[in-house]
Amino acid sequence: MRWANKIRALTALGLFSILPCTAQEMLEGLHARGTVGFDFSSNSFTPVNNTLGESSLTTPSSFFGGDFGMDISGIVKDPRFITFDSNFNFQRGASSVSELGYSNDLLGGGISAHILPASHCPFDVFYQHTGADTSGSIFGSNTTITQFRAQWTINLPSVPHLVFGYSDNSNAVNWADSLSNAGYKQSDWSAQANDSTLEWHWSAGFNVGKLDETSLGGLDFGSGGAREDYRTLNARAYRRFWADKAVFSTDVRDQHYSYDFPGTGTSTSDNFLLSSSLQVQHTQKLSSHYTYYLSHLNEQNNFAATSEGVTILNPPTLDTQGVDAGVSYQVAQPVRIFQDVQYDHLSPLSPTAESETSLFQSSSGVAVTKRWRGFDLSGTYTGVMQTMATNFSNRGNGWSNNVDSRVGWGNVQKVHLTGDYRYEHLNLVQEIGGFSQFNTYGAQAETTRFWGVRLSGGMDRGKIDLLSISGETKRAYNNYVAQIEHRRFHLSASRGFNDGSGLIFPTALTGQSSFFVPLPIAQLISTPLLNLTSRSTGINLLGRVKRNLELDADYRKESDLLISSTQNYRLWEVRAQYRIGRVSIDGGVGNLRSSINQNDSLSGLGINRYWFRIRRSFNLF
Repeated sequence: MRWANKIRALTALGLFSILPCTAQEMLEGLHARGTVGFDFSSNSFTPVNNTLGESSLTTPSSFFGGDFGMDISGIVKDPRFITFDSNFNFQRGASSVSELGYSNDLLGGGISAHILPASHCPFDVFYQHTGADTSGSIFGSNTTITQFRAQWTINLPSVPHLVFGYSDNSNAVNWADSLSNAGYKQSDWSAQANDSTLEWHWSAGFNVGKLDETSLGGLDFGSGGAREDYRTLNARAYRRFWADKAVFSTDVRDQHYSYDFPGTGTSTSDNFLLSSSLQVQHTQKLSSHYTYYLSHLNEQNNFAATSEGVTILNPPTLDTQGVDAGVSYQVAQPVRIFQDVQYDHLSPLSPTAESETSLFQSSSGVAVTKRWRGFDLSGTYTGVMQTMATNFSNRGNGWSNNVDSRVGWGNVQKVHLTGDYRYEHLNLVQEIGGFSQFNTYGAQAETTRFWGVRLSGGMDRGKIDLLSISGETKRAYNNYVAQIEHRRFHLSASRGFNDGSGLIFPTALTGQSSFFVPLPIAQLISTPLLNLTSRSTGINLLGRVKRNLELDADYRKESDLLISSTQNYRLWEVRAQYRIGRVSIDGGVGNLRSSINQNDSLSGLGINRYWFRIRRSFNLF
């Protein structure tokens, strides 16, 4: 392993830290806690196909493993001077059939320290290094993770609250098939400040750092890999006015990113956003809000021309401004009306191509909330009008409707029933005839009346219809769930059905200007490529049979019917854990089967596994 030398060093440090010859006159409150365990697991992997059967190529394997962990914490001289906590851990084995890895080796260690924790200027440091090997029937990998963080905080009464930080992280994943290696190294410097001045509360943060991609796929960049440098600035200030009836806030964000790709070129991105808002509670019934924002986005690309003659274009600079204002008024105790208007102005993408330059949106509605004869009723209606304009002086208009309602009755001591309905239809103003529509409803029931348990169940049904320049997709779903809750167990079951279909235009429209041009809906033709039928089932049981014995069982099954194939997935697993003092014993058995049937050709994988584990925790001193 690449991390072997570093782990040996960590091991040595861990052993030296517990030697009796440690300077006891400097260390106080030293505590050492550990855990040791033994594992055994047995697996069998069976290819699934309709030629060889499910048992002719079964590959069995067994693993003996275990784990050992040590945690040492203490105080140097005085708890107000230095406190520390170190850890060392090793483990081998796996504990779930649903994991992709089946023989896991993990070796790691680290330390954290708090220096002058009770002072006005505490300093915290953290370091952790972990390496893991995973080998399975499909993939094997070696992963190394290193984390380092340092933070210095200044809490002085005469200056703002300041926090300075530095972090350095790296992650390297080396697959058994080296074509899939990946890794990165990232370092970040940060400074944060916040304070209150003249009743203004403000905060600001600045980050500067870099991210190096050490490898990607089969490419090993080494020291000259792909690199990202960044600078970010965030600031916010707010103040309350008029006896706390009004709040004004402003936010600023400025980001700069620079990308350097080896042998290809560079790219830079600058993003600036300014927003200010005012919220006013005029009276108990009347409130309003106002917002202004400004956005600037600029990108520059400098890439070498490819052998295929492909040229990377620089996107135009995008400047956007917008205002938003809204008012809400409580007409009566159950009735509230509201109005919101929003206007956005965008810079044109090109003087020779049509693009959106402005969007006006007005949302008006009414909301009702009332309790009537034991029923809790609530509903909201919103009407949305949109007007869009382009740089060619063309305009488009659209009107949309939204309804959201809910009703509840009863109490959980007997039975509590709820139902909800949602309808949302949004017309696409830039694609005449296009829309998105959601039509959903559901019901739930809950009671604690029987046998000292909580019974609950519900159903959720809906239809989704999307029509745009890409075509039309439709989906209908039905979901059902039931639960039984008791102080000793929790049982839940779910069932889901999904059916989807789609239509496409015979001639692609994506390369054409679609502004205010009616979609040729009459030309839509059905395509089986977008058909999908899915069925899923799930059952989970979590129980505490006795005070020291816990059981957990899972069952999941899913079937997806596509145009030319059927995909099936099934998993069941049973786990148990028993505790005796500081000793814990757990084990389990499970089975996973996944298959794809395409044109009467079956392929897939079946996995059987059982495992046993025993652990004991202890205190050394």
